[in-house]
Amino acid sequence: MSEERKLNFEVSNRPNNERIVQVRIPPETVREFVEAEIKALQKTVSLPGFRKGKVPASVIRSRWIDQVLDKVKVQLIEANTPTVMDQDLVDKKTISGSPLITKAKISEKKGLSYEIFMKTVNEDSVVDFTKPAPQPSQPQSPPQEI
Repeated sequence: MSEERKLNFEVSNRPNNERIVQVRIPPETVREFVEAEIKALQKTVSLPGFRKGKVPASVIRSRWIDQVLDKVKVQLIEANTPTVMDQDLVDKKTISGSPLITKAKISEKKGLSYEIFMKTVNEDSVVDFTKPAPQPSQPQSPPQEI
């Protein structure tokens, strides 16, 4: 599998402090992962009529391609989402809560596409905890009566 994977993503701001990142992974990358997963299955699958570890890739593909695609989808989302989130296009200090993965679609012909949905807060309401806290002003003590 190639170390350098092409990632195509786009950040869009929505009303109500929402941000959507649309991520697309090319079909070549999906096919690489599918082939690797099928080869791994070939070594372990046991079916009547075949010796263990000798089931042809075409038989595995015809029986389990949906499960293989689901597994590849999870692998690619887990591997690429942190890369997308580390880009400067997304200010991590303003994200409120956990990002949500939505609209994930995978196929060997079209690749993988998914969205990362985030709620954000306004930049001016973010507290920088790396700086010392401001000292409260000393309250004036009332004059004492003599």
